[in-house]
Amino acid sequence: KLPQESHKITTSSSVLDGVRILVAIAAFDFSQLPHLEDVLDGYHSLCSAGAYVDVVIHSTVPYPVALIDLLNSRLKCTNPSPRAGFSVTVVLKTPTLRLFLVN
Repeated sequence: KLPQESHKITTSSSVLDGVRILVAIAAFDFSQLPHLEDVLDGYHSLCSAGAYVDVVIHSTVPYPVALIDLLNSRLKCTNPSPRAGFSVTVVLKTPTLRLFLVN
């Protein structure tokens, strides 16, 4: 006869399930956009694994609406868990602060 283990309920949740991660990124202009997209893709993978990732981008130039829409559509969290998610917030800083924003 088989052991009673067949009656156990197993869950396949990730160790990141429900973990909240806050990331701040300094991207003072669009010359760094390809690198920023790579970094955002990496953090998006954490969302796919179950984490809730809040990304705050500090910039000295306003982001065009089209770019924000593109980021929003590309970075939707596909993890079905209600505790997983991904959000991007762009914080506009004064251009004089550019010298102090270091990647």
